[in-house]
This record gives sequence, structure tokens and C-alpha cells, in this order.
Amino acid sequence: MLLTNFVGIKITAGIGSLHGSVFLHMKFIPILAIHFFSFVVGGYLSSKLNDAKTWFQMICLGVGIGILYSLFLAVMSIIGGGTSSIPIPFIRSEMYISSKFSHLEAINHGFLFGSLFSILGAWIQKEREK
Repeated sequence: MLLTNFVGIKITAGIGSLHGSVFLHMKFIPILAIHFFSFVVGGYLSSKLNDAKTWFQMICLGVGIGILYSLFLAVMSIIGGGTSSIPIPFIRSEMYISSKFSHLEAINHGFLFGSLFSILGAWIQKEREK
């Protein structure tokens, strides 16, 4: 879920005294369409239920949805990281793999996608009422 919002992940691995890390920043644009559709529908419905008629009301709804979504992604980025170690008995060492998502990217991208797509949905709802 975090990778579909363009949130980077740092993966660190090592065996004994050998260590290495890589930062992956993958873009799953086709899967982003699911978020786009969800937030446009959410913005449309929240605008209809809250009777948002002005741009200020639509922007407030979109920003509220964006804040909630960014907080959700921040919590997911904290939960999503972890470390695993595998003992390797024949070399008397262990291999470990650690992953950590970027919290700042999760907050920024969650707010950006949630707000913009929700505002678009609210605008579509306003245009359909005309």
C-alpha cells in the first residue's frame, strides 16, 4: 500500500561483517488508479452529504480527507518496517534483513493524493448539480 503512494523503502541486509543497504523508490502508477477512484468517489460523496457548495467548503473537505489519509499512511509506515534475522550455523553467523519506510514521504504523499483527488470528486459533484 505504501509503495503505491510512491513512499520509498530502505532495505538493509548483512551477513557477519558484510553489510549493505538500498533505497527503493518504485512507482506503481496502475495501482494508483485505485486510490484515485476511491478518493474521487469519497470526495464526491462527502461533498454531497455535507452540501459543499463553495470552493472553500470543497477545499476544506478535501484537506480533511487528506489529513486523515496521511495520518493513516504514517501509522502504516511505522508498522510496515521490521527486521528479520536468520541464523546460519555452518559459518556461525546470522543474516539479517531490515526494512524501513519513509515517514515523511508517507505523510506528504498521503496528504497530496488524498486532498487533490477528494477535491476533484467534490468539484465533479458540484458540476453535476448545475
